[in-house]
Amino acid sequence: MANLFQDVALLKEQIGQMKLETESLRRDNHQLLKELELTRKSQNQLVEGVNQFFDSMEDRFASLENNSTKELLKGKEDVLTHVNKEMISLAQRTQKAMDLLAAQVQAVNKTKNRSTPKPAPRATSAPKSFNSSYPPNGMAYTIKSGDSLSKIAADLGSKVSYIINANQMLNPNQLKVGDTLFIPVP
Repeated sequence: MANLFQDVALLKEQIGQMKLETESLRRDNHQLLKELELTRKSQNQLVEGVNQFFDSMEDRFASLENNSTKELLKGKEDVLTHVNKEMISLAQRTQKAMDLLAAQVQAVNKTKNRSTPKPAPRATSAPKSFNSSYPPNGMAYTIKSGDSLSKIAADLGSKVSYIINANQMLNPNQLKVGDTLFIPVP
């Protein structure tokens, strides 16, 4: 019986140690759960931060792309305006050169015809003046058979006055098939 009491005492001691170890394991488990929860919170904050970063980058790329597109369009408009001004300047210089050539031809004809009687003077019309009150943007159009300025203007959404001024047409009723016109479009 003494052995039995000794065995029970030994078992009680082992159960006491097991209780201590179980309590220690519970505390360790509770501490690990707290650390896991903190890790999850940190991970969620990190994921949220990464998502915000990517959203911000997408916004920046969209803004950059939008600004680049606007700058390209503005650059295109600037080029078209510059080309239009150059075309008008070239047309004016060409008209001056043609007027000078016509004056020289008249001078030559006068010297040839000094011995012949002069015809009666004709009424001359004032030189046609053009203005730049038409849209700078437009398109090239090749004249086809049966075209008229009013038909071209109506078909392409322009005005006859725009086409006459843009192309500095002296006689708008004489269109030649195959010629190319600049058609200003508002």
